[in-house]
This record gives sequence, C-alpha cells and structure tokens, in this order.
Amino acid sequence: MAPSLDSAYAKLERAREHLERVKERIEALRQPHVDSVPVRRDPSDPKVIAGWTMPNPIDHRMSPMIGDVVQNLRAALDHLVHAIAWVDSGQPQKHTQFPVDDAPQKFSGHSATFLKGVSVSHVARLEQLQPYNGCKWTELIRDLSNTDKHRELIVISSSGRGTFSFGLILKRDAETGRFVPASDTLQMQSSFTQQITLRDGTPIVDALHAALSQAAHLLDEFKTTFV
Repeated sequence: MAPSLDSAYAKLERAREHLERVKERIEALRQPHVDSVPVRRDPSDPKVIAGWTMPNPIDHRMSPMIGDVVQNLRAALDHLVHAIAWVDSGQPQKHTQFPVDDAPQKFSGHSATFLKGVSVSHVARLEQLQPYNGCKWTELIRDLSNTDKHRELIVISSSGRGTFSFGLILKRDAETGRFVPASDTLQMQSSFTQQITLRDGTPIVDALHAALSQAAHLLDEFKTTFV
C-alpha cells in the first residue's frame, strides 16, 4: 500500500455532502409556513381574538448537521498530514495531525509530534496556514471542531425579515347585523428571508463553503507530491 490523498479527498467529499444538506435545510426553513389558527369570539364583543406562535426558523438538527461538515473538514486536513508524513519519510508515522496554532511557539512545539516525518519545506507551507499568520479558515475549522467534539452545540442564530399574512372570511350575523368570522379558524402564512449565522454574525454557509474550497485547493496543491 502506497501513501495517497484518497482518504483526504473522501473526507472532503463527505464534508461537501453534509454542507449540501445544511443548505437544503436552510432553504426548507425559508419556505412559507401555513397554519390554521383557532379564533375566539365573544358574542358581546365585535373583536376577533386569535393566538399564533411564530415558527422557529432554526431547529435542533441544524447545529449537529454543521458539526458533521466541520468534523469531516478537520479529518481531511489530518489525513493530508498523515499522507505527507508518509511520503516524505518513506513510512507511516503515528500521532500525526494538522496543527492549528495561535502562536509560533505552539506550532514549533506541536511539530515534533504532529508533523513527525514531514519535510522542512512542507512544514514551512503548513506554517503559512496557521491563525497567527492570518489564516482564518483553518482557525474556523479548529474552533468549530473543538466545540463539536466536546459535545457542545455550535452556537448559531437567525437574523432577517419575516412577512406575515392571514385570511379571515366574515359573514353578517342575522341577529346582530355584525360581521363575524365564518369559521372557527383563520389561515396564517409566514415566510422568512434570513441568514443562519454563527454567534459573531458570520453567515454559516458562506464560511463553511469558503473553508471547504480552501481545503480542496490545499489538497490539490499537494497532489504532485504523490506522483
């Protein structure tokens, strides 16, 4: 068996599939909701009272779905480093992973273990992708991955505009002459134009798509190493 990037690309493709499901779920949440709302009437009062709860634009599945994207992105980077270490050193190395550090000292300390067997030139390339060198996409993957693997939900929120409309058919009451609802329910329709974002306001789909694209470019960059 020879070292290759096959498993790294497989993880990347899995991340892409999960991201498509996130996009589909967000689009579904943006579709109009139609609810039948009970109407309460008091014969002595001309007002019509109806209670309605606005649908929650985020459901409990969204955060774990995002976690699936992030964990596969993180795994793709780890598989990349494992393959690089193998081809550079001529043998598989244990305990390798893609380091993501906030300071040069931490990167240097992790390199001895995480990048064991990786050539000096390749270590230098990976160092360029550290947060302390201004690389945001690896920082995003690390932070979201750490949150998810510690069994904490990735915090997301929704912002945007909603539109609401309702239909109520009236009829004239034969005894009082007043107009009253013709049925005990009215139809309430709601729709949302919104962004699903991280806690800091970053649109989650845009951020994950950018990270996935950058990871794909990185794998492609190292292809020639395995020829």
